[in-house]
Amino acid sequence: NVGVGDKQPKADLSILGNLSRPLTGRITVPANSTDVTGVGTQFTSELVVGDSLRIGDEVFIITEISGNTELTIDNPHTVGALNITAYTDGDLLSVETGAEVKSLVIDKSGNVGIGKRPDPGHKLDVKGAARVGDLALGGKTSCGKLHTDASGKVACGKDADSGTITGVTAGSGLSGGGTSGAVTLNVDASKIQKRVNGTCAAGRSIRAIDETGGVTCEADDNSGGTITGVTAGSGLAGGGVSGTVSLRVDTGQIQKRVRAGCPAGQSIRVIDEAGKVTCEADDDSGTITGVTAGEGLSGGGNTGAVTLRVDGAKIQERVSGKCAVGSSIREIKADGTVACNDIPDGDFRLVLKDDFETSAIGWSMTTRTTFNGTKILGGYGVTAGTSFYKDFDLSGISHTEVMVRLVYYAIDSWDDELGYAGADNSFWSMTYWHTFGKENLGGNSYLDRFSNVELKTPHTGNSIRVVAGSRLNQGATDESFGIDNVEIWVR
Repeated sequence: NVGVGDKQPKADLSILGNLSRPLTGRITVPANSTDVTGVGTQFTSELVVGDSLRIGDEVFIITEISGNTELTIDNPHTVGALNITAYTDGDLLSVETGAEVKSLVIDKSGNVGIGKRPDPGHKLDVKGAARVGDLALGGKTSCGKLHTDASGKVACGKDADSGTITGVTAGSGLSGGGTSGAVTLNVDASKIQKRVNGTCAAGRSIRAIDETGGVTCEADDNSGGTITGVTAGSGLAGGGVSGTVSLRVDTGQIQKRVRAGCPAGQSIRVIDEAGKVTCEADDDSGTITGVTAGEGLSGGGNTGAVTLRVDGAKIQERVSGKCAVGSSIREIKADGTVACNDIPDGDFRLVLKDDFETSAIGWSMTTRTTFNGTKILGGYGVTAGTSFYKDFDLSGISHTEVMVRLVYYAIDSWDDELGYAGADNSFWSMTYWHTFGKENLGGNSYLDRFSNVELKTPHTGNSIRVVAGSRLNQGATDESFGIDNVEIWVR
């Protein structure tokens, strides 16, 4: 018997490992501890669980490898070790060729490699083809089919084509089938049309298709017509009296599709027969450089998109108010609302009115001013300690009584001064302090006041004089008066 590392071999060849292969790096283990740590060690690549490990004079079995620098041994080290080299077994047997190619290796775990070093966990690892004369799978008495599982291991399984079909029956349109052996299905030509393999000559059509795919032909249904020629009419060209004829649009007469356009600011001037266009500047391009708001308008401008709008201070807004049944509209205000008279229809009727928006014809003083958003007679800077009048013509108007209505404005710094109005024998007056006013309607910064005056008097004559005035003692730019909306009613 031959022993390698074994002083008492009990086999023809006995090999005993001697824990002589040094590990990479240095290790440390405390006394009475199973925890081994390393510096520069490669535990995961040089060792596996179950390997023997010599640390100093003591030998251990590795029970856990936590990483390249941490592992656990089966028993505590009795004295401990600090920064020393540890040793493990090398390969038990290595046979190499002259070119130092490994032919046979038995590693320290007893794994056998042929043509290579065995990978860990493989008892037999062969590089290249292998032949097995008799293969037995543990725990298996029979296999339908050998296959490899997801990990590459050989396992037993059924044939992929093994099933439970016991018969094949030919359904509609098929024939054949069976319950044993190799069965065949065929298309039943008595029920299913075979591929059509016949044709008809020009001028003839298929009339029937038999079960074998043959055809029966007949003359085309539209053969025998009487067209003897095709003539190109207006706008067309081509035609003929024989063979295959064609018609086409005559582009000498019909416009081709227009396929071009003009840039912004230009218009198409000419379209030629090919559909091309000739452009020119728009005829409506002009030289407007600005838009100015005229009388009754506001807005405008000289750049960009300008806007004009109706000036509500000058143009009457749409009338939105109305009077109750039996009353009439006495005044339409700038915002479209109305003031109604309290005189029943059929009693007094309005026959004359001056609103001074356009003129003051017939008045002894005709100067108008703009006040409170409307035109009035007199007003700031015009009338102070004075009076004016007008004789209204009532000739031809049958009546026995006249009612005069007007609006009287007291403007700016009145200080206990008198304003008045009259019509024939009817008279109205007021004494006013500017501090009694409610708001500044115009003129200076003083509070102003307006009064709705109503004068009634018996009357049958052909004219009636309406008078308005004041006893102001300052200039018209300090204090002034004016009137508006003078109405003559009769009954």
